Order: sequence, then structure tokens, then C-alpha cells
Amino acid sequence: DRDYLKMLSEINGVIRCELPNKDIFRFEGNFKLDKHPRSLILSYKNFVLQSSILKGAEYIDAVVVYTGADTKKNLNIPHKIEENRTFCIKMNNVVYYLIFMYFFFVLLSIIIKMSFYHKNESLHNTKDSFFNVLEDFIGLYILVLPIMMYSEKSLIYIIQSLRIENDVRMKESKDSDKPKVFNKNKNDALGTVDLLATARNGILVEKKDLFVSCVVNNVLYAKEDFVHTCENFQLPTLSILDAERENIEELLNLDERIFKDPENILFPSRDFGLFLKRFEKRVNSVYDPFVDDLSKLLKEKYKSYLNEEILNKNVRLTSFIKSKLNAGYNQFYENYKSSYNCKEVIDDAENKSEQSIRIEEFILGMSVCNRIIIFNEKCLHMSIKECRSENYSDQHMKSENEHENENEQENEHRNYDYSEESDEESLNTIEHEDVCLYNIVKNIGFHAYCYKNSVFYYNLKNECKEYYIICFHDFLTSNNFSMCILKYANELDKGVLYVRGYDFNMIPCLSQAKNNLSKIKKIIKLYTMNYLRILFICKKEIKNEDIAKYLFLKSSRNKLSLKLYDLMKLFFLYDLEVVGIIGLKNELKEGVKETFNDIIKFDIRSCIFTNGCSKDTYLTALECNLIASNSNLFLINFFNTDNTEYMANILFNNFVQSLEKLKPPSYAVAINDASIKNIMANAHAMKMFLCIAMKATVIMFCKLKNKTKGKIIKKLLSSTSPRLTILGIGSTLNDAYLLKYTTISVCLSLNEQVNVLYSISDYVLQKFKHVSDLLVLGRLNRFSLCRAFLWIIYLKITIVSFYFFHSFDNYFSGSSISSILYSQTTFAVFHYLLIIAFSAYDIDLPYKFIRRVPYIYQLVTQKWKNKKKERKMKNERKRREK
Repeated sequence: DRDYLKMLSEINGVIRCELPNKDIFRFEGNFKLDKHPRSLILSYKNFVLQSSILKGAEYIDAVVVYTGADTKKNLNIPHKIEENRTFCIKMNNVVYYLIFMYFFFVLLSIIIKMSFYHKNESLHNTKDSFFNVLEDFIGLYILVLPIMMYSEKSLIYIIQSLRIENDVRMKESKDSDKPKVFNKNKNDALGTVDLLATARNGILVEKKDLFVSCVVNNVLYAKEDFVHTCENFQLPTLSILDAERENIEELLNLDERIFKDPENILFPSRDFGLFLKRFEKRVNSVYDPFVDDLSKLLKEKYKSYLNEEILNKNVRLTSFIKSKLNAGYNQFYENYKSSYNCKEVIDDAENKSEQSIRIEEFILGMSVCNRIIIFNEKCLHMSIKECRSENYSDQHMKSENEHENENEQENEHRNYDYSEESDEESLNTIEHEDVCLYNIVKNIGFHAYCYKNSVFYYNLKNECKEYYIICFHDFLTSNNFSMCILKYANELDKGVLYVRGYDFNMIPCLSQAKNNLSKIKKIIKLYTMNYLRILFICKKEIKNEDIAKYLFLKSSRNKLSLKLYDLMKLFFLYDLEVVGIIGLKNELKEGVKETFNDIIKFDIRSCIFTNGCSKDTYLTALECNLIASNSNLFLINFFNTDNTEYMANILFNNFVQSLEKLKPPSYAVAINDASIKNIMANAHAMKMFLCIAMKATVIMFCKLKNKTKGKIIKKLLSSTSPRLTILGIGSTLNDAYLLKYTTISVCLSLNEQVNVLYSISDYVLQKFKHVSDLLVLGRLNRFSLCRAFLWIIYLKITIVSFYFFHSFDNYFSGSSISSILYSQTTFAVFHYLLIIAFSAYDIDLPYKFIRRVPYIYQLVTQKWKNKKKERKMKNERKRREK
């Protein structure tokens, strides 16, 4: 198709990748197409590995070759060498060969005997039937115990694997493919799973947020069936186990900062002059830190910025530009029926009252702290270029007739260089949250347009307010907040700072005078009881001198060792006023609750690994009932490594004292990356941690690096006796380190991008609910199929033993001593061979029964011979008497 090829040739884009590195699990970059409104994050989900198969694709429009992928894959993908897939397939072929040859030789021997050894030519066994001959040869060839023991043991694994692959519950639908089971020797271990290790991201929850509730000016808006109070439910008590304190006296409630990382506040006084003097060598080229009047210089800097960036620009939002912006915004519109419809919010916003003003501030804060609204204008230069084509000529002429100054606006936009505004922070995004917040703004009825560093904000009456954007920064993934500084067009003497962040990160920054903290904590507690993630929309009026501080920090950022967002938090995130509180919910994937209920029934401990938001992990564990009501949650801090063993003993004593004081029915444990690394560095500290963790219902490892996950599993396996059976669940390449060391690995995805995980995973499933079925099947297999086959083997051994001893007795009928001698010697050899052969099984062998077999046989035969002699003697006496 020529038109298609022409359109394809007009697509231009830029791909940015990080420099080549040795670790395949650190792949970062972005992908920007001219016809796409925003940059896409490049990760393992965005490229296909070599030799992958694309199904259902008619055309391949483009191929991007990343030269380092194969090298990184070959060097870094961990393989289970001892359980290689090819090795298992070859061993299974050996099993098939042994079984085939066993029946082949039995059948061949019967045919030879029946054909060449006729009854009239045989001196013995003239009355043997076909079944007698079959019994003789089956008993003869089955005496090769070592080989047949291996074949029968492997046959158990094969049948178990077939049962799992053909089980209807393992299929997504009737026509879906079977789950793939690679390592056959892991099926038996499913019945003895001790620990479940999983990552929260992309496995436990759906990758979308639902808007459930919001609070504006202490008024709660919510859907009745979503937000409710639970009378019998109480949040777990949080206890901080700190190795540096001997006694734990203060127990924080969960409506406080739960997993807050310790902050490194260098400048508590927020003295900007002290900051400049501390870093005088790095900023000397920008500013002299020993200037006398710092305030005057900051005002001059702001004045020059105001004249250059704001006063000299007259931006107009025409209907044509507005329609193009709407086209970009509409790509993110999603109407979820289960979300709150905002009816009560709309009713209060339409009334002229103080509440309507607060709602407008709340919606404005959500809009200006949203990446979708701020960066959507970058797609406009593409849209206006399309106006030159024939398809848009009529529309362009119509717009020119309606607006006289359209050409000027178009020329300004055409000459606008968007590459200058590309920030490092544009890669840091939580896309699903931005989409959810944008849909809240749209559903309520407000509209916000960002165009040329200006925000045009329309309320429900279609009244427009214009704001200048001084800055916008998104640090949601790195530091859990985003911020925007606005200046109202009619008030140039001050500005407004809007901040969006999580509750545990924003509470320390709130002003006690401007907020009712007790009510805010009650709302946080209510939302936490309903498993909601909480976002704060805060604001603060800032002076022009503070804006000049930001301009200075931004101009000096490349010359400072500290990151920009640390400095932003230091000088701006304090004395904030809460404008509104948002409650978002991540829906659990289908079957997750059922899976963890099965895990609780089976008394399996759980480990949840995450490198994202720690409170999200806590909410997931709370909703899955892994942290029960009235239980206890221990947060472990272990940062002091001077005397590790002494600190570990103190940590354990604090834990015991807390249990004695609180007496909870159960408890959970949470620990971060730095603490677990310090603990694993010392054997005694690891032992103390295992004493605490092994009795917990769930262990939450928060903010971990991917490599640390595998190290933890490896350490758990090496430090526990008997060795744990760990079931690991993963879905992406980021979980490869986790799956490498687990006893049984489950890969949940069947996408082409994760084919490389097949070499380290035992099962490939499609949905999380199948894991619970897999555990149930494992126990059914273990207690029914495995035991049935084992007892078949025991019965076979018993029959073979009787057959063998009977043959010896027939051969040595004249000497009972030699019969017993040879029988006992032969049985001893068989007995120790059985011990070695069955040592891999956990079920105890009936050693006593098997050990008594020869004695029982000898006793029976001896009694039978004695009775035979007695009868013979009686007969002789009778003859003599006659």
C-alpha cells in the first residue's frame, strides 16, 4: 500500500538508551515519536529478544537493533545448571527407553519360550501355562532394582507433570494453551512448600488506579459501598525494632509515617546563605557566597527572570489550539464504572460558597501537578504541521477565518524548540496515577490547558484564569512527590506552590497552624482500613525571593553533588497547607485473595519483595489478610554495624519484650534494603533475624534492588536446616534474580519478552489464581499419587522378595542352614539398596515390615516342614502299627 508506506516514511522518532553496562537488569531509556504526545519509557516490555516469535502480526514496521542486548543476556542471565531443561528431557527419554525395553524383553522371552521350548521336550515345568511363564519373566527382569527404581520414580514425576498440564483449572479458557512444565523433578516438592516469595509490582495488583474517595475542607466525598468503617477491624500495631535502643516505649499507630526512610537534613534552618557557603567551591562561578546583601541579589535575579520570561510574552489560547490539546488529552480518558462518579463534588462546586472555592483550588492542584496536563502541549507542533496537508486544508482555512491572529500563534508554535525543555525527571513517572487524576478532573467538569508555560484553568461556569508556570518537577518514583510553582497573571508580587505527594511523605511537611492534624490522621486511618493509597494535594504561598532561590538551584544543579529534588524538599516542602486528600485503590488481580487464603491454610509463610512504594506493599498484605486484625507489625531498623552481634542480641530482646507486652495473636515483619544487607553480613545477626522472621505471617522487604532479592533467598536457603522449599513467583526480567535461587520458580507471563526466564523457571502460568491451584494439586499429588506409587513399589518389592527366597528354598531344599544363610545375605543387600534408592523421599519407608519379611517366611516354611515331618512320622507309625 503506497499510502501506508508514505505515512510510515513520515514517522520520525528518537530513541535514547543508557550507555552499555554489564547488568541486563538495568536497562533505561526513552522513546519519542513525533506523532505521540509524550515519551515512552523503554524497558524489557518494549523490546523483543532475539529468536522470539511474533504471532498475529501482518507487518513489521521497524526494527531497532540494540547491540548490547545479546552480550548482556549471555553474560548475566542466571541459569540453573544442575536442573537444566535439556538434561531433564534426556533423562525422561532414558525413562521411556527403560520402560519400553522392560516390556520388550518380557514379551520377547515369552515368545521364545513358547515357540522353541515345547512341553514334550522340557524335563521340568511341563504344566506351565502362559501366565506362569509371564510371571517368571516379570519376576526375572524386575530384579534389576536400581534401574527400575529410577524409572518408576521418574514415572511419578512424568504423570504428575501431565496432570498439571492437562488440569482444566490451569487454563485461562477451553481453547487456551496448556501451561508448560519443564523440570519434572520439582513436582514432588510442591507438596512441601514452606515459603512463598513474590514481587508486588505487576503480580498482585492490576496496573490501574481507581478513584474511590476524596476529602476537601474536611468534607468527605465517597461512594458508599467503597469507603466504610469496620466495627470489628483494628489496624495492626506498629513496633519499631531499633538495635540502638534497649527498650521500646513509643508504639506508633499506623496512621503515622509507616515506612518513612530516615531523612538527611543538612540545613534544618533552611538558611540559603549557609547552603552557599557550604558549597562555595562548586558554585563560585555562579555566585559569590560572601556577598553582603543576599536578599537584594535574589530579588534582582527574580526581576530579570520576570522581565525575560513572563512580561514579554503574550500567550493566547485559541479554539484551534484548544481542540488540538483536547485531542491529546482524550487519549488518556478512561471511564471506569467502579470509580466514584463525583456527583456530590459537582453539586458543591456549582454552589457559590467557601466549599466551591476550596474545590477549585483542589482541582487546580491536581491539574498542575499532573504530567499529562503539563507535557501534553509537546504534541502540538506535530498537529500544526499536519495542517499543511490536503486533509487539513479546509479545517485550517476555516480556523483562519474565525480567528485573525491564528497565523502568528502558529508561527510562534512552529519555531518553538521543545528539546530545550527535556528534563531528566521526565523519565520518572507513575503513569497510572496521572491517568487516574486526569480523569477525576475531567469527570468533575473542570478543564486545564497547558500551553507555552502557561496554564488556562476553566471552572464549571467556563470562567478562565491564567497562570504562569515557574517550574514543574516530577519526583514521584524517586522521592514520592511532584511540585509546581504558579504565578497568577494579576498577582505578580507572589506565587503559589502546589505539591502532590503520599501521606507518609507529606505529614512532616504540614503546618500545624494551617491544618487540623487530628482530623487528617483520622482520615488516613479510615482510608488505610479500606486499603486505599493516600495522596495529598498541598499548597503554600511563596515570595518572589523564594522563587529566585529555585532559579538559582536550577541553574546550579550540574555543579552540585546533591540531587535537585533533595534541595527542593529542603527549601520548599515545609509549612504546607492540605487542600485535599485523595484515596486511590489498586484492585487485586483475580484469585490473589484465594491464593493467600490457601497459603494461610497450608501454613506457608509469605515474602513480598518490592522496589516501589512500601505502603502499597503493606496495603496489599493487609487486604490479603496476611496481616490480621489486632496483630503486630515489626519494622526492623539495623543500621549500626560497629558491633553487629551485640546489636542483633538487643534487637531480639526488644522483639521478645514487645511480644510479652502486646501479646498479639500473630505478627508481620517489614525491613528495608539497607537493614537486610547489614544483617546478612553477619551470621549471628542472620540467625537472630530468622528467629523473628520464620514465625511471621508475612515478611515485607521494602525498596529492594533486584540483585538483593536473589541474595536474600540464597541466604535463607543456606541458613536454614532442614532446607526450605521456596516457591518463587515472577513475571519480568527484573524477577530473574529472585527466581534463580528459589526451589520452584513460576513465571506468570507468556509474552515473548520474558522467554529468557524459561531457563530458570519450572512452570509458566498465565494468572496468579493458578498458583493456588498449583499448591492444591501439589498436595493432592503428594498425598495421593506419590503415596500410591510408593506403595506399589513396596508391594512389588515384597512380592519379589518372596519369589526370590522361594527360589532359594527350592534350590537348597536339602539344607535349611544354607537356605537361611543365602536368604539373609541376599536380603541384606536388597535392604541397603532400598535405603539408598528411597533416601530422596520424605515419606518414611515401612522398614520394619520389610525387615521382618525373611524371618516371617523362614518361620512359616520351618513350621510347614515341621508339620510335614510330623505327618510323615504319624503315617509311618500307623504303617508300623498295622
